[in-house]
Amino acid sequence: MKVVKNRPDDPAVAEIIGAILLFGIAITLVTSYLAWYVPTSQTSNDLAFVRSSTSDMSSLSEQIHSYSPGSQIVQSFDLGIAGTFPIIPAQDTQLSISNSSSFSYRISYNISVKLQNITGALHYYNFTVSSLETGYVVESAPLQYADENSLYGADGFMIQTYHGIPPSVSGPLPITLSRYGGNVNLTGQSVGFRSDGTSYSSTTTETLVLNSFSYVSTDIINGTLTSLNGSVSVVKDVKIENLNYTITTPYSNSVDLFLYRGMNGTLLNSAGILSLSAWYSSGGFLKVSMKHNSIYMTETSSVLYLNSIRFDSIGLAAVT
Repeated sequence: MKVVKNRPDDPAVAEIIGAILLFGIAITLVTSYLAWYVPTSQTSNDLAFVRSSTSDMSSLSEQIHSYSPGSQIVQSFDLGIAGTFPIIPAQDTQLSISNSSSFSYRISYNISVKLQNITGALHYYNFTVSSLETGYVVESAPLQYADENSLYGADGFMIQTYHGIPPSVSGPLPITLSRYGGNVNLTGQSVGFRSDGTSYSSTTTETLVLNSFSYVSTDIINGTLTSLNGSVSVVKDVKIENLNYTITTPYSNSVDLFLYRGMNGTLLNSAGILSLSAWYSSGGFLKVSMKHNSIYMTETSSVLYLNSIRFDSIGLAAVT
């Protein structure tokens, strides 16, 4: 019997070789897609979420610092991390409010206001401000290709945590004390969040409405007119004593560095600040020390004169 052997130019052999080559090319393309495009695309998606969440939390921080009593704070958060078709679907991210005492802020001081009415008689008004607040807003995500982990909105500033490196802190200072002429100006606030069970996990835009939080600040001006018991008086003197401000947070080292840089206008590194048992704000008005997870700020003078304290916080009415 005659045996017929396939030759290399046999059409059947060519089809098999062609199929093998096409399969190899397909495998190469898929491997390249998985090895390069997916990580690159997902890294871009992760970083886009980091930028968006930072912008949203920064906007919340700005609203808190410009807050007017009685108003609402409304902030939208774009949740979710885009996926990479068809391998990785879009991922939910989380947004919630917590009243955990692991984040707490305490401010206290005594204020005395000297008023003079139109007859020349002097009146003294004394009161104490004391507020202990807790809580924070947190946005977190299961990032795969970027370092950012969670972003906290706490007392008006932001804490951003990372994998393997120290957290970063940004935003306005929660308290400042500075001298203008013969007066010392205090700007201070204590913001607490009340958890009502609000929690989101989604890939959509969610709107956070903050009604349940408190705010303490000061704003009165020497020489302005005010009404006390129906009698128009001039504010002559405002002084503050026993000022104390305490921040408790799991990220106290990072917050301490943030306060030092903000109050002294320096970029001192973390090693430098951690070597200090205590430090002073620019002008020496505030002494700052840290113990465990708490940062303590106290005034260094027994009496400081202010040029401002808010009228409605002490029951006085401004006269225009």
